[in-house]
Amino acid sequence: MVGVAAVVGLIIASAVWWKQRSATEVAPMAAATEPGAPAAATNAHPLAKLIEISGFRLSEDKAQRASVKMLIINHSTADTGQLELTVTLKAVNAKSGDTPLATFDVRVPAIEPLGTREVSAPIKTTLRAYELPDWQFIRAEFEIK
Repeated sequence: MVGVAAVVGLIIASAVWWKQRSATEVAPMAAATEPGAPAAATNAHPLAKLIEISGFRLSEDKAQRASVKMLIINHSTADTGQLELTVTLKAVNAKSGDTPLATFDVRVPAIEPLGTREVSAPIKTTLRAYELPDWQFIRAEFEIK
């Protein structure tokens, strides 16, 4: 009876150890290679860590002016009030010092707690909209003014 309990205990301990080991090895690798990661805030505004920008849709009007449509997500349980953001779009594989794909300022109306807001803005870029990477290969950094 004691032998069976020891074997069962050893199996359970091995399973727990294996799960913890694989979770710590896979998580950093998955985060490093994840395309289209959400926007990262570049300043210490109190709401910066609670705001996410995703769902980028790049387009061009008839005058060949590029614009972006995106979703701003409020992960806070408080209303954000109106926000003014400076957003920089970069390629997922961009290295430090590479020229950004585009930059733009956008005014975001108040977002209710745990809510979202779709906004659009013209972008400043030297590229045409069709030359920019697809949404899953774009990451953004933003600063709340």
